[in-house]
Amino acid sequence: MSQFTSRMDTETLQVFWAALQRGEFISGAAEQIGTYRKQGSRWVRACGGARPRRGRDLKGALFDVR
Repeated sequence: MSQFTSRMDTETLQVFWAALQRGEFISGAAEQIGTYRKQGSRWVRACGGARPRRGRDLKGALFDVR
């Protein structure tokens, strides 16, 4: 799992991911929050392309599979 810096607060990231879900390109979504396309691409790659869950710090396995 990637580690985000303090400069990437959750509200800003939510605006970024919401723009992507509306169908905007990474460059447009990144521009909305005042960053550049390359940084937006890094966030998408670090999250595996899926919007991270909001307000939860999930670490490790969620379920014990036996």
